[in-house]
Amino acid sequence: MNRNLLIAFGGALLLVTACSLPPFHSDEFQVSFSGQALAQKAGFLSEKTPTADTLLPPNIIILMADDLGYFDISLHGNTQIQTTNIDALARQGIECTRAYVSAPSCAPSRAGLITGRYQQRFGFENQLHERLPRNRFELFAARHFIHSNPWKIKKLTSIPNEAGRRREGLPPTEITLAEILKKREYRTAIFGKWHLGSAPFCQPHHLGFDEHFGFYGSHSLFAPEETPGIVNMRSPKDWTDKHIWSGQRNADCAVVRNGIVVEEPGYLTQRFAEEAIRFLEENQNHPFFLFVPFSAPHTPFQAPQDYYSRF
Repeated sequence: MNRNLLIAFGGALLLVTACSLPPFHSDEFQVSFSGQALAQKAGFLSEKTPTADTLLPPNIIILMADDLGYFDISLHGNTQIQTTNIDALARQGIECTRAYVSAPSCAPSRAGLITGRYQQRFGFENQLHERLPRNRFELFAARHFIHSNPWKIKKLTSIPNEAGRRREGLPPTEITLAEILKKREYRTAIFGKWHLGSAPFCQPHHLGFDEHFGFYGSHSLFAPEETPGIVNMRSPKDWTDKHIWSGQRNADCAVVRNGIVVEEPGYLTQRFAEEAIRFLEENQNHPFFLFVPFSAPHTPFQAPQDYYSRF
């Protein structure tokens, strides 16, 4: 009897505590886009840019790896993995050994790269997340009972509500490199990881890209989990691993072509490369901008058997 009373009292206390706390989901994060800034951007992009007929615009290709460390390539001393093509690019071109991204996390640094501006100037200094705590008790449990080392779960007083979440992403008032180059009659494409938001206003084809093939989120499976010839390795010591695998290819992890979800049986690293080669071949006689932000070697750990067998 005493035990039942104690449980009932504890439950009532939790309920009263929960009701007395301020709302966890807040509208303080509501994002508004300046109508004046949108009009100014539209006016700027519609202006004709004079170009001399004698000048042949250079083609621009950006290849980006995801979570690749400085010493992960053989050029910088890795004796286990030979990255001969990357090494050749560095030796035949210019290697910038003191070039730094504008942020230490994924989405903000991509925002800085694609706009050429510090992301703090337009409110994109924080990482986009597919999953946020649903209430204060869940946050408390995550902070005190989940072994997240070396990550530290931040103590939050509030989080965006559903309306605020729908406005997350690269603001449409920003001008991207793709939009600048389209103004100069370039053909533009992105094949790979976007991670700048999935709301309609911040999808690639609304921000200057003629073509897009990839996914909107921070990660996706490189291949469907049961694909023959693919080795899957889970990392139980990494507390984010379960979440990453659970995403499969759903929601922001889905593979998308020009805004439409598609079924893709292939290994994404290879598929992004194939799409890039196709785009190059189709635009040999026209200036182009090609952005290939590979999702490798970011988790989840999946590798073709022939590569896996080398080690």
